Amino acid sequence: MKQRYYALIGRVLGYAGQFFIIAILPLILTPDLFAKYNLIVPLLMLSSSLAFGWLNGAAFRWSHKIVSKSRYIYRSSIAFYYTVLLIIMVLCSVTLSFMGYIYEAIFPFIVFVLSVKDYFLKVSNASEDYKKFAWTNGFVLIGKISFVLLVFKFNLNHIYWIMCAFLGSELFFIIPFIGIKRKIKTIRIKRYCYVLKRMLNYGAPLIAASMSVWLISLSDRYILAFYLSELEVANYVLIYQFAANSITIPIMFFITMYYPKLIKMERDIGLMSTLKYNNKMLNKYLLISPIYGIISICLIWILLDVVYKQYNADILLVTVIVFSQIFSGAGHFYNKKYELNNNTKYIAISVFFAAIINVVGNFYMIPRMGLIGASYSSLIAYLFLIIFTKRADKIMSFKIETVSKK
Repeated sequence: MKQRYYALIGRVLGYAGQFFIIAILPLILTPDLFAKYNLIVPLLMLSSSLAFGWLNGAAFRWSHKIVSKSRYIYRSSIAFYYTVLLIIMVLCSVTLSFMGYIYEAIFPFIVFVLSVKDYFLKVSNASEDYKKFAWTNGFVLIGKISFVLLVFKFNLNHIYWIMCAFLGSELFFIIPFIGIKRKIKTIRIKRYCYVLKRMLNYGAPLIAASMSVWLISLSDRYILAFYLSELEVANYVLIYQFAANSITIPIMFFITMYYPKLIKMERDIGLMSTLKYNNKMLNKYLLISPIYGIISICLIWILLDVVYKQYNADILLVTVIVFSQIFSGAGHFYNKKYELNNNTKYIAISVFFAAIINVVGNFYMIPRMGLIGASYSSLIAYLFLIIFTKRADKIMSFKIETVSKK
């Protein structure tokens, strides 16, 4: 019973921290400030997609296949993954520096810290150590509040200081883990090669899928830049992020809690029973998400009209963005069928075709409809993604095994 309370407190604190950032960031990153960095943000988001796409898929999924009796993740796979991820982030940082974005080069390291924090939250949740899970989210929330107070107190209106403060706030997650001693096993070359092979087999398609999602989510701002001013594009991007995050952050937080449970269920009751449970959760999501979406639209519209008056928002634009993200969230449930079967290539193929549809749609709709055309294109792409992912096993003659491999 006590663990259940810790789990509830941890989830509430996690939601509070995410929504706190949603509400505050638009006050800090105004359209005027954001316009200067608009076209570099997609590159920054690409590094984020690489990080989280690989972590949520390859590293965490496969490492749970080899959980030791002491319930801790096999050290060599995690050490290898984070070594590679850190190299990727350093390369992204160097690339930004050579492009002249000296201050923004810190962003990849923020992504790395977020990725590490996400891993610790997943491990705490999967091992049912909800006390540490609650403490971690609590300290991160304290860090975020401190970050906002610093920005407003010292008027840190430069993107460099904002990023440094945000990085510092996320580092608060380390506090609950200070003093924990764990034995580090000897890492052998042969073991590294085995880990690399398994991660590439499972993770490479997910990396490709993450890059395709980047095309779906962020290609519109490049195309909009051909037809609109930087300030107008920045205004659209901030509205998009504000509306999309109101849906995606709760969804992703739920997935973070939900996916480890699926892995444990697969091990305990078999693959087919786990997939049936996943379908039940999908039906609940499809029932609840439209109601939550309508509430989000109303709240966002009130906030944009009363608090964030610097934005020029259209209620139709906000509505289309919110529902496109709801469709995107549904795709996570359909993907589990392939992730649990180690057939991630079907996810990559589905997302790739959706990305192509989105890019073509942007070029066709934006010149004719403007900002609303970009949002319609994303909505159509996500709808196609759901339809194709749902039928991918039929289209590509893929069969689900009745017995999971242990």
